[in-house]
Amino acid sequence: MPIRAADLANNAFGLTPFGVHIGDHGIDGHPGWDIEYVEGSTIYAAAVGTVQSVLSRDGEVVIQLAHTLNGREAYRTIYGVRAVANGIVAGAAVTQGQPLGVVSSYTRTIGTVTVTYAFTHFQLDDFSANSGLTNMQAVSPEAFLNAEARAIFEVMWRDAVYSQEIVEPFSNSPRDVTFPMTRAWTQQTGDLAPRLEVTRASATATGFTYTMRDSSGASIETGTIELEILARPMPAIDFVAANGTRRRGVFSIESGTMQLVYGTPGATRVLTLAGASTYTTQR
Repeated sequence: MPIRAADLANNAFGLTPFGVHIGDHGIDGHPGWDIEYVEGSTIYAAAVGTVQSVLSRDGEVVIQLAHTLNGREAYRTIYGVRAVANGIVAGAAVTQGQPLGVVSSYTRTIGTVTVTYAFTHFQLDDFSANSGLTNMQAVSPEAFLNAEARAIFEVMWRDAVYSQEIVEPFSNSPRDVTFPMTRAWTQQTGDLAPRLEVTRASATATGFTYTMRDSSGASIETGTIELEILARPMPAIDFVAANGTRRRGVFSIESGTMQLVYGTPGATRVLTLAGASTYTTQR
């Protein structure tokens, strides 16, 4: 991993996973991981390799490392940094865990909240791969993690939160998808709607629509979803029905499992997941 456990942060999102259709990657899916750091932290080389290039781009420095397998250049890792570490120049050999530079910080508005946070885009290219519309060699780093890296990843993934998670909840999402995209969540425990279907209309849509269904599959409510992922102490979700009534709730998603609480129309928002209903979804 390009990050140490002590440098993990979650002021904004924690981790944006591979394949999710978000921001500039709305059409072809995110080609790597956006990893959030404590501001001022160091980014490290994920594996032994050679510096392929050090290039300035859009106010950031992009470092590319080449990695060989059986004597050939088989992989490349890519890192964005604010300042480059000493000795990181094209052609230099690097060791696993060697400092590459200092992470960049940003101040942005996410939903209605303005937040300052630091992150790098970490990308793994496998030169035997060929998929997607852009970054066609990009693959999910998850399958390449050793035990130590896996432990760090699991902490990041457990706490990750991003708005598209409600329709693309997995750490490795397919890049080639069709919109409108609908995700069906089926209740396993609790007393809320037995089935919840959430739809994102297009790759650029920032909102979602929903249909609540009973146990027979009949529609019992439709409307739009409003998310505030930076709400504290829990990410907030509002179900605004077609008749204008609002159910206020909180939620947490980790891969194919969602914990969800929402109240009756007009009720005050509950701020914990105590007594939450559990929903699951399939890939």
